[in-house]
Order: sequence, then structure tokens, then C-alpha cells
Amino acid sequence: MQSGWPALEVDALTTRFEAREGSTVAVDAMSYTVRHGETLGVVGESGCGKSVTALSVMRLIQPPGKIESGRILLDGLDLLTLSETEMRRVRGNAISMIFQDPMTSLNPVLTIGQQIAEIAELHQRLTRRDALDRAAEMLRIVHIPDHRRKLDDYPHQLSGGMRQRVMIAMALICAPKVLIADEPTTALDVTIQAQILDLLSELQETTGTAIVLITHDLGVVSQMARRVVVMYAGQKVEEAAADELFAAPLHPYTCGLMAATPHFAAGKSDGHREPLAEIPGTVPSLLAPPPGCRFAPRCAIAIERCRAERPSLIEHRPSHWAACWRAGEFLARHG
Repeated sequence: MQSGWPALEVDALTTRFEAREGSTVAVDAMSYTVRHGETLGVVGESGCGKSVTALSVMRLIQPPGKIESGRILLDGLDLLTLSETEMRRVRGNAISMIFQDPMTSLNPVLTIGQQIAEIAELHQRLTRRDALDRAAEMLRIVHIPDHRRKLDDYPHQLSGGMRQRVMIAMALICAPKVLIADEPTTALDVTIQAQILDLLSELQETTGTAIVLITHDLGVVSQMARRVVVMYAGQKVEEAAADELFAAPLHPYTCGLMAATPHFAAGKSDGHREPLAEIPGTVPSLLAPPPGCRFAPRCAIAIERCRAERPSLIEHRPSHWAACWRAGEFLARHG
């Protein structure tokens, strides 16, 4: 497939959960596009809807949740029109996902080789022997030492970094068009995080796979992503090219995330850094979201209109969208 062509298009995706307490729209008209060979960062605090969006794209939402509306186009094929049987042929094959915690995602009673080979047997119709050979090759590709012997290991015998590499091997064994990486470096130390991110970049250059990188870490996004989507309380509040977003954000929530991130926090000329800022309050309950801008209760510059009227997502610069009534002031400030 031609590089730069849309690999995945999410269009007005809405996912709802029904509970005894009421109805919750966890993903509210979410849209984004990621192209072949491109990395799209999706950022926001815990509870903003990033992972639910990813699970919706993978068609893994279970009752009491349901995808209410929208389209999910994988190379033009709308995944929401497929039966579950048809979706099983796509999931893990043309589109794959690395989940947050490899220890809970891997089966503790099956060897690493069995778990990776099973995917190749299912989607590529390989014999068990050929599938195990392919699994060993994938472990080599993700830089696991003594890769063939590791096929016989169980998940608990591997370190956190090695388990994450196994998850990447499983996700990429069928050379998917799209890889969704949900917090792929969570709970790993800084050195291992860097190795995992380098590995994803290396594999992307080799395969041309589009990556949707979900994280709360803006430092990770600045290294990896070409474009960034910022989510808050189930909604997209800003989207731009990574360089432009970090140089000139147009939404106060994005500014708050940057001020709370060591990589972006401003330092003085003597090298002394100011204490990291924090965003007061918490993400609102989606059972009863604020009537206007959902960030307004936590926003230091909110005006009455912000509290009463939901802002539309507007393109303030070429390919730079923001949903904020005061974005024009940010735009004037940045020039």
C-alpha cells in the first residue's frame, strides 16, 4: 500500500455504556486518521477515553458497552459492518493491539511459543512447526536473546521488558496494516522504555505499519508521533502536527498537560526548573458531564460561555483543530 495513504479512519465514533446509575458516553463522536507508515499519538489523563476508543476500533467492547454510531475504516473497509466471524479474521491480522499490561494479557499456562504460534496458525494457515519457526523469528526480530529457547518459557519467567517484546512480536507476526499500542511502556524503567520505543520505530520503518500510540506521556509522544490527538472526557479537544502542538498549543488542557510534564516544563537559564504544575480537580463523571466545555470546571481561564455552551472543534490553523472558545487568544499569543 502506498505510504501516506489512510490506513485507519475513525469517523464520529460514539461508544456508550449502560449501568444501573445511568448511561455514559465514554467516546463522544471521536474522529482521527492515521496513514500508512505514520504514528499518531493519542494523549490525555486516565479516564479520558483513550483505551475505550482503541477497544472500540478493535471491536472488543462488551456489554453493557456498545458502539452506538460512527465508522471505522481499515483501508476503506468499515469494520462496523463486519460480522463477528469476519472481524476475527481481521483482528490480530490486518489490525493488532498491544495491551497495557503484558502480564495480564499473556496466558500464564501457555508457553511463549504456543501463544505466538497460535496467531500464525490461525491467520496464516501455517502448520504448528512452521508457526513455531515463525514465532522464533519474531522473537529474534524484537531482539530477545536466545530467542529459540525462549519459545519454551512461560510469561512469569520473563522480565517486564521481555514480556512487552513478546506482546510486540504477537501483534506484528501477521504484518498488520495498523498497530494500536496502548501505553506500551507503562511500568517499565526509563532505559527499557527507550528500548521499546526504538524497537517500535525500527519495526515501523521495516514494515510500514501505521501506529496509534496511546499514552499519557507527552515526552513519549514527542519522540514518536507525527500528529497528536488530545482527548478529554471522551472528546477530542485538540489535534495538530506534533511539532506545532508542542510549540503552540491552542487548548488550555493541552497547556496543562505540557506544564505537568518534566520534558516540557520551562526551566530557568541557570538550569533550575520550576516545580511541575498540576491541573486542579479531576476528569468529570460522564454520567453527568458539565453542560458546556467539559474542561471548564478545571480551567483557569474559563468564562461563562465555556460553562454554558459546548465549543465546536474548529480548524484555527491549517490542520490544527481545537475545541475552545478562547483558542483565538492562544492563536494571537503564538502569532
